[in-house]
Amino acid sequence: MTILDPSLFEPDHERPADALAGRASIAFWSDVWRRFRQNVPAMISLVVLVLFTLLAIIAPLFAKHPWDYTDLFATYQLPNWEHWFGTDALGRDIWISVWVGARVSLSVGLTAALAQMVIGVLIGCFSGLYGGRIDMAIMRFVDIMIAIPFLIWVSLFMLVLTPGIGSIVIAFALTQWTDIARLTRGEVLKLRQTEFVIASQSMGASSWRLIGRHFFPNILPIIIVAVTFQV
Repeated sequence: MTILDPSLFEPDHERPADALAGRASIAFWSDVWRRFRQNVPAMISLVVLVLFTLLAIIAPLFAKHPWDYTDLFATYQLPNWEHWFGTDALGRDIWISVWVGARVSLSVGLTAALAQMVIGVLIGCFSGLYGGRIDMAIMRFVDIMIAIPFLIWVSLFMLVLTPGIGSIVIAFALTQWTDIARLTRGEVLKLRQTEFVIASQSMGASSWRLIGRHFFPNILPIIIVAVTFQV
C-alpha cells in the first residue's frame, strides 16, 4: 500500500494566497475607483465638474468688485479683457455673477441631494429589512408624502422657516427623499434573501452592520444615479 506524504495536504506557505489567486486582493472602494478610471466619459465629466466647482470657489475671490456692484457707465458691454462675459443693464460683471450663482446652485443642489440620500437610504433600509407592519406603515407614509404636491410642502416650510438658502435645503431634504427610499426598499427586499445577508444575521449582525457592510455597498450604483437626478 502506498503511503502518501502528509506534507502534500498542508498549505504552501512559500507562496502567498494572493499569488495563488492570480492577483492581489482589491478593496471595494479601490475596485470602484479602478472601474471609474477606465470609464472615459465618467472621467471627462469628473474633470468638468471639478473645474466648475473650483471656478465657483476661486473666481469671485479675485474680482475687483462685488458681483452686485453697478456701473451705469458700463452697461451692455460686449465681452472684453475687463469683463470676460460683458455686463448687464446695470453694468454688473456677468462673469462674476455666473460663478456666484454657481456657488448657490452647487450648495443647494449638493447639500439637499446628500441630505435626501441619507434620509431615504436609512428609511428604505429599515423598511425593507424589518418588513411586516413597519414596512406597511413606512410605505403608506411615503405614499402620503408623494400624493401632496411639492409646491404645497415648500409653501408650508417657507411659512414656518425663515426665507433663505437654509430653508430651501431643509424643504428639499425633508420632502424629496421618498423616491430614494422606495428604490432602496426594493433593493433591500431582494438583498435580504441572499446567502451572505442570511449568514450575517445568523451570526448576530446588527441592523447597522447589515446596512453599512452589505446593503449600502450593493445599492450604491442605484443611489448614485438617483442622487444625480436629484441634484
